[in-house]
Amino acid sequence: MFDVNEPATIVVNETCRVRVRYPTDSEWLAWSAGQTGKMRDGEWTPNVAENERRAVKLFKTIRLDGPQINGRQAAQVIDSLDDLDISGCFDRERGELNVDLVAFGITTQHILRLPTPRELARLGVTVHRKGFRRIVRSVAPAAALYDELYGSHYGYAGAVPVNHKVGIIGSVVGRITDDPQAFQCVPLNPSERPGEEI
Repeated sequence: MFDVNEPATIVVNETCRVRVRYPTDSEWLAWSAGQTGKMRDGEWTPNVAENERRAVKLFKTIRLDGPQINGRQAAQVIDSLDDLDISGCFDRERGELNVDLVAFGITTQHILRLPTPRELARLGVTVHRKGFRRIVRSVAPAAALYDELYGSHYGYAGAVPVNHKVGIIGSVVGRITDDPQAFQCVPLNPSERPGEEI
């Protein structure tokens, strides 16, 4: 079970490990909303120096044990806490999105309904890539949309943390943005029937 109250040990490098608590929802929202950068040719370029300064501030707040670290290392710690592997598919018969999210090796499941075009338009997000992940810049509206689409979840000791909600909505929106028809024939279990994943 994923438990936000369980401290995490992050390996910064071969000689440095830190023990931190998981950020609260309000801390995640403030962290995400405060990241700065520019959109250029559809790609997000972060303001590295400013974001590293803010990473140090958040790290000092969540640090339980371990040395003080620099901005680059602090950003690495925050990224590790927000490292999510998200996959899923659409069950056409039930009209549900079935999403798996893996964090710290723990798999959680989420069942959501498919967002309507009006809901996506109201979201007003900018979606871009960070490696193989989808990032939604407008984090509070994205978290609110997750709550609207929510059906059920499994694998958490408590509530679903806000960064998990945002990550899932980012993946769903990104998939729809890439291919608006993608969910019309996607199976519940890709291993049983051919289809496309999120």
